[in-house]
Amino acid sequence: MKKIFTLTAIACLAISIPSCKKDKDPDPPAKKCRLTAITITPSTGTPSTTSFSYNNDKTLSQIISSGSPVVTNTFTYSGNTINRITKEGNAITGKTVMTTNSAGNLLHSEDRDINTDTITSKSDYEYNSNGELLKVTTKYGSSAPQIENSVFLNGNLSTIGGSGSLTSLEYNTDKKFQIGDYLHLIQLLNTGSAFYIINKNLVKSITNGSNITNFDYAFDANSNITQMKIVNGASITTIDVQQVCE
Repeated sequence: MKKIFTLTAIACLAISIPSCKKDKDPDPPAKKCRLTAITITPSTGTPSTTSFSYNNDKTLSQIISSGSPVVTNTFTYSGNTINRITKEGNAITGKTVMTTNSAGNLLHSEDRDINTDTITSKSDYEYNSNGELLKVTTKYGSSAPQIENSVFLNGNLSTIGGSGSLTSLEYNTDKKFQIGDYLHLIQLLNTGSAFYIINKNLVKSITNGSNITNFDYAFDANSNITQMKIVNGASITTIDVQQVCE
């Protein structure tokens, strides 16, 4: 660790006064973690694995999901624009162009036809001055826009919905939002590093009408998530989380 010298410490070194005490070294900076792989084990069926790779600047490069065929999402960057190309096996099956705001949050997303490059659907994201999501407006082709409004409470997304459908969320207020959280994972899988929901805490449950989904987490000694269980009625999906911290 690089030595940090304060004025007090320098004075002690210069004149060697025995009564001087060197300032305590500051705590090392917190390690930054990246998701490297997840293994999804459903209640019934075959487990699958998804791996995540990164560029030298730590931006997300590829997401590769096992199966038949293997699905690969590749991300490239230019300024505040992110391009995602989806392949199933060797065939290109999807193209998405995303733009982010100055905070790095998702601002606009377009799905494009892989042959003509015309826009097939698009979404716009609006935020308040705290960077909390206010509204998502989505338009498919020539259809009328679909609007979802969201409400944040105590730093967490509390409700989101539109057109008569409302989803509410509850949180583990003693646990921070982090890698392995359900909402963190869903956003990473769908929009890469361009997030639009940044919560304060881990999501505990999601309720839509009579449908309730609960989330249970396991942690390592450093309080990093190692496993998430998604519980919906009798169905339990287990997601094992691998990450690297440096």
